[in-house]
Amino acid sequence: MTDLNDLQNIALLEADFTLWLFKKSIKDGTPRFNGKWVETHLEVDERIAEIFGQQRSRIEETQPYGLLAERNEASALTIGTNETHGDAVAAEVKDELDRKQVQRIKQVVNSAFYVMKFVADGKTVLGVRKADKTWKTRKNTLLRYNGEQLHINDDQSFEIMNDVDFFISGETIFILNK
Repeated sequence: MTDLNDLQNIALLEADFTLWLFKKSIKDGTPRFNGKWVETHLEVDERIAEIFGQQRSRIEETQPYGLLAERNEASALTIGTNETHGDAVAAEVKDELDRKQVQRIKQVVNSAFYVMKFVADGKTVLGVRKADKTWKTRKNTLLRYNGEQLHINDDQSFEIMNDVDFFISGETIFILNK
């Protein structure tokens, strides 16, 4: 399976990396995805490559996706991008155009999911993860501990989780979390 080989063989640390943030809306019953890419620090790139690599290394076998399909720790369920909205997400992250770059925090807050995009040797692989509550508008006060006391933390921060919901490679989606 070429798509699985591309996913497993891409050299993450040599690949070009881009983090995309997505908001989702529904129009006439059809989901619409609005993606924006954001500049990231080298430390972020390296940590995401580590997470991506750990998650893809778990895939030793694949099984076709089905409503009753179950996966084990070493497998991924597969489905074609044309059977889902994966092709729309892949099309949205195709190019890092200036008009799609994050310019304001408002474009980051309330993201529905994020996409980790790696490109090397003409191959593109994506890791997709649903955004957690840290990406939502703050409704509570965050505190931080400085070693002696608790302080109000006014910094806007977001968490990148240590797992991936699914990968997209070529025309195949590899589902890790159903």
